[in-house]
Order: sequence, then structure tokens, then C-alpha cells
Amino acid sequence: MEPSESDKTSGKKTTKQIHQSHQESHEESHKESREETQEESKEAETTNAPRKEHYTEAGKLQAKEIDFSEKHTSDVHFHINYKTSFGESIWVCGNHEKIGNWNPQHAFKLEWSEGNIWKGTLPIEKDKVGTLEYKYICKKGNNLKWEFGPNHFLMIEGIIEDQMTKNDNWQT
Repeated sequence: MEPSESDKTSGKKTTKQIHQSHQESHEESHKESREETQEESKEAETTNAPRKEHYTEAGKLQAKEIDFSEKHTSDVHFHINYKTSFGESIWVCGNHEKIGNWNPQHAFKLEWSEGNIWKGTLPIEKDKVGTLEYKYICKKGNNLKWEFGPNHFLMIEGIIEDQMTKNDNWQT
């Protein structure tokens, strides 16, 4: 139904005009929200700020800081029973940078404890390695003694536990 001439000149709005005005206002609001979200995304790309996206009650997309209290590493506890002589120490060497990338100069040193148990705890990023592969070495000064036998393995990929313990035996 078309508005009458008197409605047009009197300033009264028809139901259709009111509905159309509300729809235009609603569309404009969504357009502004999308533009702000695009600007926020561009800003986040340039700042490299870690964030998660979420929607407010009004439906507007906003950035939210990531909670870094969630642990992204798994503590690997290495234990091996090996009787050493005075001045010798036991080290873990393997395919991860924290255990030397197979370079004994950069291996991870364990600590001696009662009963000739050598122990050490190493935090490993849960998403860094698929399989941790390693051997134990005995060092005294520049002298190295690698254990014999196959490498030890520990699956890291997909790990959800915050800690794991490896109780190994020296392979002769």
C-alpha cells in the first residue's frame, strides 16, 4: 500500500517505511562490525599478538588474549641405573636439540642419586617431535662411552600428559 500524499507531506511514516529503515540500520550496523573486525585482524597480523577470537553478546567479533597458563610442554623424566667410577657422569644424547641433536658435546647431563640411579627432567614441547630417539653416554673428561644396542624411543607426538618417566637399562 502506497502512502497517501497527506502522509508524505505530514512526515508520518508507513509501516513499510519503518521496517525498511530498521533493516537499513541493521545492515549498516553489521557492515561497521565487519569493517572493525577486518581492521582488528590486520592489526593483529602486524603486531603478531597471540589471540583467540570470540563473539560478544552483540555478535561482534573481538580478539581475546591466549591463556599461557596452559602447559605446552611435557616433562620427560629420564632414569637409568648405571654404576660409574669417580669423575664419570651419564648424559642423554639424541635427535632433539635439547639432547644434543646426536652431538655429545650438547647432550643433556643427568644427576647421580642413591643406588646409582642417574636422573634428569627435561621439558619437551609437545608439538616439536614425533618420536624422541636417544642413547645414554658415559663421559669422563673428553672420553665418551656410548651404550650398545638399539636406540631408546619415546613417542612425543600427540602426548597430552604433562609428564612421562623413562626407566631405562644400560645396554651392553
